[in-house]
Amino acid sequence: MSTFRVGERVLCVNAQLPSYPCPTPGSDWGGNMDGLEEKTIYTIRELDHDPYLDIPVVRLAEIRRGLDPYLRTEAAYDAARFRKLIIRSASQDMELFQPWLNPDPIDVCDIYERDFTETEARLSALWNAMGRFEL
Repeated sequence: MSTFRVGERVLCVNAQLPSYPCPTPGSDWGGNMDGLEEKTIYTIRELDHDPYLDIPVVRLAEIRRGLDPYLRTEAAYDAARFRKLIIRSASQDMELFQPWLNPDPIDVCDIYERDFTETEARLSALWNAMGRFEL
């Protein structure tokens, strides 16, 4: 079975006629896609399995299809024609960028003082090693 759920919103990524032949005009695979369009969002109305093609199929809330003469049910679409639609809110998108928008404040004085102290210690050690004088 497919990973879709009834009521789920999906995006059509393939509305081309199927490549497998079937001589039944007006059925799912007889040359008529009943208005299915690529890059269009649909809602899953029903999940099923095609026993002849051994594939998961879906029926859409937005499109009612004719009767499949072999299965004696409403014709369905191959589930591989669709992808799950993931809808995120703007706030969810902003959470991705939040670390860059509000970085932790940096205390420049702390950095300067730390660097100065480290530099002073190195210079002092160098001068002492040379035997000159202490700072």
